[in-house]
Amino acid sequence: MMRTSKIATLALACALCVTGCAPAPAATPVGKPDTARLGQVRRQLEETFARRMQAYRMKDYATLVAQISPDYSAVRPDGSRMTRDDLAGYIRQNLDRWVRILRQSNVIESLRLENGNAIADVRQSLSRIQIIDGREATVESRVLQTETWTPTSQGWKLLAVRDERDQSVMVNGKPLR
Repeated sequence: MMRTSKIATLALACALCVTGCAPAPAATPVGKPDTARLGQVRRQLEETFARRMQAYRMKDYATLVAQISPDYSAVRPDGSRMTRDDLAGYIRQNLDRWVRILRQSNVIESLRLENGNAIADVRQSLSRIQIIDGREATVESRVLQTETWTPTSQGWKLLAVRDERDQSVMVNGKPLR
């Protein structure tokens, strides 16, 4: 039987794992958003997500951690907070227990620019073979969350995650509650 802490870890791992980094854009002016600029940022973030997913497939821990801002913070649904170091630990844990990724997707449902940062509502879906209690299991997880991305000289970096919602986790086809 899976313990509650493992269930929470599974949900957290999905919610925080499938995002990444892309080339940094020029500064965004304050005021009415430029449709062309939003389109450019959307494409850059989509490229970022694709690189992030590839890094997970390759189990490239250094790249995954490098794509997180040093100032990263997350507010979990229970009100607890996570730092960059906390997220790095979850990434390491995931790489150790994930056997292989079956499907991944990150869909930007809304996007706006604020003080040079990109604020995106991202719907993530991840299906993988994972070790649970010493056995392989098929784990499917989904979440819609608000992510803040900041441009740097090394590309877009994940700065914050909040408002996780519409979460679900299934293990071997059975929902976890």
